[in-house]
Amino acid sequence: MMQEPLRSVTQSELRYSPDRDLGKSRGVGYWAFYLHRASGLVLSLYLLAHLGFLSALYRGPEAYNAFVAIVSQRGMLFMDVLLAAAAIYHAFNGLRVSAVGFGLGVKRQLLWFWVAFGLGLVALAAFSVRLLGGG
Repeated sequence: MMQEPLRSVTQSELRYSPDRDLGKSRGVGYWAFYLHRASGLVLSLYLLAHLGFLSALYRGPEAYNAFVAIVSQRGMLFMDVLLAAAAIYHAFNGLRVSAVGFGLGVKRQLLWFWVAFGLGLVALAAFSVRLLGGG
């Protein structure tokens, strides 16, 4: 099998294009990558905040009960749904990325992304219904 010879890059290929920065020329893989990074960042920040929230345990039962009363409100439960969305997306996309890294499904990455995304939506819907009291 012959490889194509290396070619030099033209100046027009290096030129700045606002379309590239605005996402107009980005494909699904681009967005999957950045959503994975963003969800990982959200989960890391939540871990730090969670450790801070746990400090309410050290301030006694009254402080902890006041904290639980705040986080049990409907608006805070919606924030839990957003956190679950980040965690579920990160988990399913991470499994897809790991499988591709091991050479499984490399030629069908786009299909596996949408399968993982769909399974994530189903899991998020089930979690949301259960959390918000519908089941």
